[in-house]
Amino acid sequence: MRRLVYALILILMFGVPAFAADKTYARQYKKELKQARALLQDERSTEVFDKAVELFDNPEFTQEKVFEWVASGEFKAPSWANYWAYNHPQAPVGIGVTVIDAGAGGRSDSGYIVRFSEWVGDKGRVLAFEPDPAQFDFLKKDIAAKGIKNIQFYQMGLWDCEDTILLHTGDGGISSFVWGYSFEGEKFLVDVVDLDTFCHKNGIEKVDFIKIETQGSEPYILEGAQNTLRKDKPRLAISCFAQPDYLFKFILQLNAMDLGYKFWMDYHSPNFLSGLVLYASVDN
Repeated sequence: MRRLVYALILILMFGVPAFAADKTYARQYKKELKQARALLQDERSTEVFDKAVELFDNPEFTQEKVFEWVASGEFKAPSWANYWAYNHPQAPVGIGVTVIDAGAGGRSDSGYIVRFSEWVGDKGRVLAFEPDPAQFDFLKKDIAAKGIKNIQFYQMGLWDCEDTILLHTGDGGISSFVWGYSFEGEKFLVDVVDLDTFCHKNGIEKVDFIKIETQGSEPYILEGAQNTLRKDKPRLAISCFAQPDYLFKFILQLNAMDLGYKFWMDYHSPNFLSGLVLYASVDN
């Protein structure tokens, strides 16, 4: 089911050309792409970045072509079984830290959140945000059944302000505040909050790591975390496949804050784009 869901998302996103023939993705964003690429820290990151540009720029790009490309062995593709089992060495989750997990639900194995719990250990904590009522209920029951004690749950979404907004849900546990037009599931009014306000109201003194995978809400969440980013300089793992300009948007947004962030990029699924993640950290 998960593979079909990601395939559907990518077909909806990229099944037709996003730009006219005389105004391709690479031409449209030539300056931004060049600036973002120059900020990546290693060869693997630029290789992944270049492949993403190639795919976004291809008017014949389809999900089937992605599967063909992965099957060719040009890149070593992770299996679905290992989709969540990674911790980037340049932006690691350490023992005893506080992790913000934005978009915690939606997986049959509770996804990242179980790994986060293991990585932070008994002295660390994971603050898990999941606005979808069904996914939230599943997540709490699943984690309780596993006997995990270092996770705190919040049935709300992170956003750029405090509000109540419409959440659209789709098959396979996918939900979004942004992609509602493509979903045929239920709709819910849910509470959202910016991370800065949440930390202030809940006495969160320091955030060490933020993971954001929220099907399009990523830039809003970053906007609502400006004070936290400046104060704590947390390590970041941000999904950047939801929109073509997200490939460079977050790199340039964070770099403009002049906080000393360095950037890496990798992918973690056989579909490539559906597992595209930007990592960022500041040298201590």
